[in-house]
Amino acid sequence: MIHRKAKALPPNGCDALRRMAGSTMVVLALLSTLATPAAEAANHALIMTIGEYADPTANLPGIDVDARNAFAIAEAMAVPRGNMQVLSDRQLSVAGMRTAIAELGRKVGRGDNVFVYYSGHGTQIAGDPGKCSEGLLTHDLQVYSDRELEEALAELSTKAGQLVMMNDSCFSGGAATKALPLAGQRAKFFKLAAASGDYQCGQALNMKFAKNIVPTAAERGANLLYVAAASDSEVAFATSAGSAATVAWLGCLQATSGPGRDGAYRGAELRSCAQEWLDHQRFDQHIALEGNQELPLAYLAAGAAAKPALIDAGAVLQGIRSAASPTVRVALRVTKQRMKIGQDRLEFEVSTQQAGYLSVLHVGSDGKTFDLLFPNDIDANNHVAAGSTVHLPRPSWRVRAGGPAGTSRLLAVLSEKPRDFRKGLAKIGNTGFYGTPANSASAKNLFAEATGEASGDPGRYGASELLAIEEY
Repeated sequence: MIHRKAKALPPNGCDALRRMAGSTMVVLALLSTLATPAAEAANHALIMTIGEYADPTANLPGIDVDARNAFAIAEAMAVPRGNMQVLSDRQLSVAGMRTAIAELGRKVGRGDNVFVYYSGHGTQIAGDPGKCSEGLLTHDLQVYSDRELEEALAELSTKAGQLVMMNDSCFSGGAATKALPLAGQRAKFFKLAAASGDYQCGQALNMKFAKNIVPTAAERGANLLYVAAASDSEVAFATSAGSAATVAWLGCLQATSGPGRDGAYRGAELRSCAQEWLDHQRFDQHIALEGNQELPLAYLAAGAAAKPALIDAGAVLQGIRSAASPTVRVALRVTKQRMKIGQDRLEFEVSTQQAGYLSVLHVGSDGKTFDLLFPNDIDANNHVAAGSTVHLPRPSWRVRAGGPAGTSRLLAVLSEKPRDFRKGLAKIGNTGFYGTPANSASAKNLFAEATGEASGDPGRYGASELLAIEEY
């Protein structure tokens, strides 16, 4: 805990300290950062499913179930129905797929969250000698190529803040195409005539396009997570009850408890949960990820009540850090990383390459409170110029180590548009600062405010490394 002292006090507000002391820790539900219709307006989803093809021998079972499940996944991601485009079968000729992806790019605003889903066949055709051209098999038995998908994701990454794609298909070839599904299953790989005969595609490249686009997305400002139904040497399976990977993904996202430290599903945690289900059901496929595997799917919202679990407040700030745009760079440095309780003052500086609005968040040394140190009622002007270094606290306010013995944490956030982290926080007595117990509601509010989802006007934001400060 840090004691704060102001030279000029604001008018007396509610006694936040008394309320905080009397409040109890509450359990953390699966993190939901979008609670209002305005917030939901920033998210978009494109859901594409193909179960019936122009060649009936390519038809897949249960893809209509996938469409419903993907819709539920998008709802769990708090995408409003008006922002979901759901297309299937005949609508997804190669021309239709190109049009749908192009329209998505036109709809997305700067900093918006985007969810793209595909379920159907993956395929390969002969390309250059010894190589394959891979992609999504469209209804008219054409190929929406991996190169086109790379380019589409690259274009989306120029605007999106977070870009998540779930791909329930196979791009695998060679030995993978010889996998024999169990009764009631069908491998989601279709071999076109162009790839028939003695031709073998060689090394499967299921993740190739994702690996190519990840650095491009980071350069352009988007946090990208690509989730594949199977590894690059495996097929994915469809069943009459829905494709295995999609069933697993939805089940995890609708679980009654979050997976860990702060209740938010990260990419790595989603893979672990989904893989456990696939293994239990004996599906011989393995979820594969590319991109930011620690990306909190911060706009997820569970439909069910959460199983009681304690919150790790530091993990919440780390989640905000992980979800930040890689192109908005913020450097945070403290004068002392060990502070003597009741004696040492907190002093730090923040350097930024871009102009924006600076906020400094703090977790107390007991791990039970969130605080907004800057801006505050004494020092409210938090706009900083590009290339500037801000030294804080300023002379009008001071922050001193207040204990208990432990580790407090500090995070600097720079946003393109104003953020009001005071929402959901309470004034701390007459100090001019704001804080709250670290619980599900406050964690939700912090994520929503950091990402801009609370206002439905996101823009990008950057965050510093999360610094640990020992109080002794």
